[in-house]
Amino acid sequence: MTPLDVLRRAALPLSLAAGLAAMTACSATNGTASGAGTSSVAVSPAPSGGGPAATPPAGTSSPAPPGGPSTKPFRPAAHPSYPAPKIFGTEFQADPGHDFTKHVSPRSNGVLRGMIRALTGEDVVEYVPVKWVKGVNTEGYFEGPPEGDATVYAAPIAGDVVFLSATGCEGMDATVDDWGLGNARCSRAALIAKARTGGRAALITTESGRIVKVVEIFTP
Repeated sequence: MTPLDVLRRAALPLSLAAGLAAMTACSATNGTASGAGTSSVAVSPAPSGGGPAATPPAGTSSPAPPGGPSTKPFRPAAHPSYPAPKIFGTEFQADPGHDFTKHVSPRSNGVLRGMIRALTGEDVVEYVPVKWVKGVNTEGYFEGPPEGDATVYAAPIAGDVVFLSATGCEGMDATVDDWGLGNARCSRAALIAKARTGGRAALITTESGRIVKVVEIFTP
């Protein structure tokens, strides 16, 4: 069975499955071997007999059906635990009570579907909310607020931050679960390095004014 077959059986959207399979093939061509310091695609194949993929843990949504990303809420293990937004939600998340007219500050406690936009200090990042925009010739893409919009946050990265990458710690492998969320545990330094050039869409958890968890969302 090819990697693309496995990903299809895991019920990922076709475009996400194709992108992941391509990245896996690229790693194999370059001679990447499994072991310490490497990551691999992490999916749960469907049970034998051609049935549906395994039922997700309690409190999670079903994987995305073929033909489009899931819009159901997903609740990954958090640090700490907060309700998570829809992975592919089509509206920006509200943050009632946050005053964007003052200096840029951290978001309130919780999980934001967002994107780290820049590193503004040694370990302070600017991040913005994002929403999913359905594509015409592609599955779609994540979009942030328009240029000049004041909806932006800034917060330091916690010393014990949990960073789960969707492309491996070196950015060369597809490392995701059945929902297209990153599952390669990488270092704080790796997160800061990615922040220097701008990150990818992620579920960003803020607690007490610090970013304590970042789980990347894979898109081709």
